[in-house]
Amino acid sequence: KKQIKSLNYAACSIFNITTNSVGQSILSITTDKTVIAEILRLFDLVNKEQPNSKHTIFKSKTILNTISTRHIELMVSKIDSTNQDEFLFNIKDITYWVQRENKIRNLSQVIEQSDDGIVIITIGGLIEYVNKSFELSKNKRSYELVGTKAEVLLEPYNISDLELEQLHKKIQRGETVQYVVDYIDKNKTIYEHKKISPIKNSNGDITHYVSITRNITEQIIAENKLKKLAHYDERTNLPNRIHLVNKIANYIQSSENPAILLDIDLDNFKTVNETLGMECGDEILVIIAQRLQIFAQLGVIARVSGDEFTIFLTNLSLIPDFQRFCQQIHEYVSQPIQIRHKNISINISIGIARYPQDAITTDSLIKYANIALYEAKDRGRNRDCYFEMEMAERSTKRLELEMQLRESIGTDRYELFYQPKVDT
Repeated sequence: KKQIKSLNYAACSIFNITTNSVGQSILSITTDKTVIAEILRLFDLVNKEQPNSKHTIFKSKTILNTISTRHIELMVSKIDSTNQDEFLFNIKDITYWVQRENKIRNLSQVIEQSDDGIVIITIGGLIEYVNKSFELSKNKRSYELVGTKAEVLLEPYNISDLELEQLHKKIQRGETVQYVVDYIDKNKTIYEHKKISPIKNSNGDITHYVSITRNITEQIIAENKLKKLAHYDERTNLPNRIHLVNKIANYIQSSENPAILLDIDLDNFKTVNETLGMECGDEILVIIAQRLQIFAQLGVIARVSGDEFTIFLTNLSLIPDFQRFCQQIHEYVSQPIQIRHKNISINISIGIARYPQDAITTDSLIKYANIALYEAKDRGRNRDCYFEMEMAERSTKRLELEMQLRESIGTDRYELFYQPKVDT
């Protein structure tokens, strides 16, 4: 039975005991059965040593469960003395180092298993480590990259010398840099987001750099699709009203050169939809859109509502005879369209507003072209109509009258008279 001859403060602290344990059994220092078993095992190993042999230090690591869980290292060895039964029992609290190792191991696993490509670069610009994801993305093994200059990582990208120089300066200043690059791989455009950050030691000195590469191709494709949906008509692939408004606003802001807005509506298209069905109506809209595209070099062609299109003409120098140009639009659009063994001819009405002659703001230009369009329809359809200020006045009065009529319904502002109908 091995008794404690002496113990220091550290041993007392680890096992939460006092110096009163001196003289007691070594097994009394703890009630943890796992630790007791390890102590017995180590002493058994010591006792099995050959007599007069060089003393061996026997080590073991275990977990001590007291108030909190501790990782401890136990070391036992014989002491050369007249008393052959004296031993040195060394206990070290290694909790910090075990936790640190676990943390490093976990971080290593996270880095190795990350979907992002991770590269660690030395202060001298050499690649020190690449993870599995980076290997797979570049189709190269780590031994082909480790030890090579970091510039090899930029090979696929279209980066100018100036951009590269600016990048190096920021990195050398200890800044974190982020940027998006693209390159062609197997006839596909690949987009990557890169982030390069410095790694500093406890003194704040940069020792390494870490580069994190994320493939954002799907994200970019989705964003581009959303942008297209926001600015283009899904049915005809023409720009929509939002796109048109932005184009007109930008033009008015940046140019004083004349421009013309044509508001085009398909005559009696509701009847076509009701007779042939919505599906045939959509096919006709697509064909009309394709026909209008022949004038795309002159400006912006847009679909602004169900059967309403616009042409914002900015290259007026290419139109020597504007009246003839409008006639060409009529002729081209009204050519027979064969839908399900039927020939359909679609006529159009066109409202025309001019910048800056009629309007100097985006809203006014669109509004006046629309007023002119409905004037063309009132005059019998299948015709053009230039905006005149009198039209706006009539339109305002008509709107006011309609509002008054709606407000008067159900009031006493009407008096009903009956007229008899007599057979003679």
